[in-house]
Amino acid sequence: MTAYDIFKRVDESTKLGKFFNLVLSNLEISRILHAPKTFIRKDSALYEHLPCSEHEFYRLCLLEIYLHSIISNLHRWKEETKEYINEFSCRWRYYASAKRLESIREYGGGEEDYKPDGSIKTAVGNEVLSHYHIAEYLAPDMNDIFTQTELSDLIFISGHLITESKMDISDMLQGAFGGERPKSYRMENGKMIQNEWTDDILRKVQNENDAWLTVDTLFGVFHEVATLVNTVKNMSRTDDHEAFFRRLPGKIQDLIDLNIEPLPLSETILKQQMQ
Repeated sequence: MTAYDIFKRVDESTKLGKFFNLVLSNLEISRILHAPKTFIRKDSALYEHLPCSEHEFYRLCLLEIYLHSIISNLHRWKEETKEYINEFSCRWRYYASAKRLESIREYGGGEEDYKPDGSIKTAVGNEVLSHYHIAEYLAPDMNDIFTQTELSDLIFISGHLITESKMDISDMLQGAFGGERPKSYRMENGKMIQNEWTDDILRKVQNENDAWLTVDTLFGVFHEVATLVNTVKNMSRTDDHEAFFRRLPGKIQDLIDLNIEPLPLSETILKQQMQ
């Protein structure tokens, strides 16, 4: 097994971090089975249990990056917003002017940023300052997975989570190598007790129900993140948006604490995509 066979866990003790690690753990088999082992992929009976394509490993890697980026960016957004509120009283020109001067002093500016005596111009218009609006710092117009990901990009995850919940190692081994289905056991009062076939069925049903709850909660998080990102991306760069930004730290904390409404997805649509 190589490093890319497994997901890197989120180094975060919050409820959201723990939940993301649960999701990554539940997707571990998909990651292992889809991780390339040779330059040419060979078919195996084990792969029949997963929605396979040459893009699945790539998409699972992007999911890993996206979950980590959600955590880091939520903390970054919260700190940046607190600065906007506490130090700049939610006044966009005050904030943008300070950020512009800070940027020019650290990285330098163009000729238009300096007076003939070499000092930095401070009297500039809204068009110039709009590039330093807080929204530009939170959601810059660049190829960034946190700001560019849409819900439609993430539907495939549901198929993997539900499919893995139905997977049984005994079924997989029997399908791959034939013979009798290996027996399963459970620990009860310090003794190993063989499961009846009804126990296995009930366990599978419970696993699938848990997987659907995980999917709904995960997409509740994705929906809240996408809503915040799209609001910031589409807002005017020449307004304070004071009401929004004063509420934003609380909304972010609710996400970190997992105080969100699950977003139920159509089971019928997902089943069609999984076929």
